[in-house]
Amino acid sequence: MKSAIQISLSLLVVFPLVATSCRREPAKDYFEVPLTFTDAGLPVITVTFTDAAVPFILDSGTSQCLIDSATAEALQLSPIHPHSSSEVGIQGETVKQTHVHDVSFTIENHVFTVQTLMIVDLPGGFWDDFHGILGMTFLRSTRAVIDIEGERLLIQEPTSPRAQ
Repeated sequence: MKSAIQISLSLLVVFPLVATSCRREPAKDYFEVPLTFTDAGLPVITVTFTDAAVPFILDSGTSQCLIDSATAEALQLSPIHPHSSSEVGIQGETVKQTHVHDVSFTIENHVFTVQTLMIVDLPGGFWDDFHGILGMTFLRSTRAVIDIEGERLLIQEPTSPRAQ
């Protein structure tokens, strides 16, 4: 007869296999986006501006959507007030930021528009794997579900009534 400890250990070994095999399909008004990960383990998706594919991380700890100033310049995203900027704290550093309004981009052939995209000088090193951040304004408006284990992001269709 097995002890309670042996049964518990057996369940710990078996349960992850069951959990990964029970992957749910997205709701009808959602679509799936594959995730990759930085060396630091941050989830990354590809965002396309016109014909340029740009890696963005998903960050529920960031309220806004951000793009690196060099990338914004290469994409010809012109700030609203190019000579006026304020400072914002990123990873304990203070950086200059400006912004651009109503920026459209595609994710997996679905068009999204963010009302404000902050343009910042992202510090080097840690930021080399990506050039922007999709923060809570995007994640909340799209009712996004980040599925780390399934390596996917579920996003509500931009035409869905709930996404408005």
